[in-house]
Amino acid sequence: MRRLPILFPILFFLGIFPLQAQAAEPDPPDLTGKWLKEWTLTSTYRIARIARFTTTATTYLLVDIDQDGARLTMETEVCALVMTNSAPGFQPIVPDAFIESLPQADRRATLTRNGTSWQITSPAVWNIQGVTLDDPGRDPMPDDPNDPRVVDQESDGHPGFTIEIEGPFGGSLFLARRSWDSFTGRIYPDSIRGSVQWGADEVVLDATRRILRNSPETTPDPDRSSFLMIPIAPHTTCQHLPDDPSRLFP
Repeated sequence: MRRLPILFPILFFLGIFPLQAQAAEPDPPDLTGKWLKEWTLTSTYRIARIARFTTTATTYLLVDIDQDGARLTMETEVCALVMTNSAPGFQPIVPDAFIESLPQADRRATLTRNGTSWQITSPAVWNIQGVTLDDPGRDPMPDDPNDPRVVDQESDGHPGFTIEIEGPFGGSLFLARRSWDSFTGRIYPDSIRGSVQWGADEVVLDATRRILRNSPETTPDPDRSSFLMIPIAPHTTCQHLPDDPSRLFP
């Protein structure tokens, strides 16, 4: 009997007398299904040596999420893109043909526990329009519309992709663009909200007016770049969305 105190630590160590069981880690929330995403990128923009102004590009996407534990696969489809800026008389318009030319894309995301809440994180991905790049992070952007890497994004007969400008400096811009983005957000009972980190490099390949032919300078504003996702009916397509998808968000 005198030797029992010596044996007790050994028995605990061997698991014969288990210590207090640790609480099981909670399962991550189930995000499987279809979501509508509002993706807002704000930047300081300068083009054609006109005064700098603030541009906000808001993209509406349908997102199908497939989940394996804390790992997510997100299949995205762009439905609409609206651009606004602070410069009067200089309004960019995104043609429907450009939206229709964008392929569906997959990206990965991970859920992690953060105190009593769950966080979603997606690493950076590249987005390339109007050009083909073997190494998006290192290849120089083309500045010649005859560069063999330039593609006619919408098959409209112009190099790169087309953006229309309305106002006194109006015309058509033909662009090549590469951008990257990553995001981090918090899971709420009825939504996912968070911030976007991003950068972009845009080149004017040609334009219908000389004043528009200088390539723009873009400086992202991370404090005003964000995203919001809400669940939506599984049968929803882009054609089911209203002309102004922002009306669907709280």
